Amino acid sequence: MDYIENIKKLYHLFDNSLINNNNNDNGFSQDDMITLEHKLGVILPKEFKRYYQTLGKNQAINQSYNCLANPCEDIELSADGYLIFYRENQWVVLWGIKKADLNQDNPAVWGNFGSNEETASEESNWYIENTQLDKFFLTMAIYNGVSGGLTYHGHYFADDDNPISPDIVALIEKHWQKIADISDDKQAYYSNAFNDVISLIFNDNGQATALFIGTNDQAIFDDMLDKIAVDWNYLSYEDMDEDWEDFDNE
Repeated sequence: MDYIENIKKLYHLFDNSLINNNNNDNGFSQDDMITLEHKLGVILPKEFKRYYQTLGKNQAINQSYNCLANPCEDIELSADGYLIFYRENQWVVLWGIKKADLNQDNPAVWGNFGSNEETASEESNWYIENTQLDKFFLTMAIYNGVSGGLTYHGHYFADDDNPISPDIVALIEKHWQKIADISDDKQAYYSNAFNDVISLIFNDNGQATALFIGTNDQAIFDDMLDKIAVDWNYLSYEDMDEDWEDFDNE
């Protein structure tokens, strides 16, 4: 399934058409993309425009933690030649595409700690975040989802001295399928047909030290909590008094 369709399924956006006109509430218009291209003097990548025109306006997907830049306001080319289009929630990290790569349909995405749009090239510290733009968008949709964009979500934090039990990791790997295209040794993502998502973070020793889950389906969320027996640091039920009381009394 296409990555945009996976995101739409996860967030319960059930209109399956890819809209490329001015009438999509979840996306920016084709005119917005043309205006941005004229402003910057570039041709934007195919997948960049496709994502923005289909899902770019959806706040839950794009603004619930890290933030997709608004093409009508704050997308700029940095002094060292990167199109900055995504920002970490405290602006510690910026993500962009090399200007030289904008002619590619699905270019690599680069990250930068501690620099900004005005940084000169000798001061910048860019690294490859993802080799393909579509995989980056999917990763961010999941990351933002388990961080609050999905209605039902939970967080569990361990540490190097007391990591998450290997039995929990094995259980997750048994009941959920790894999303191999966006997983690596440090962070692995899992899902059941994009009805839910799980993220596990690993330390240098390969031990899991943080666990995030999310879904827009309450029954699926309750089933996840039944299966994954950890002492959750946070569950979204805490902000839903009635549901939290029901869960806490079980």
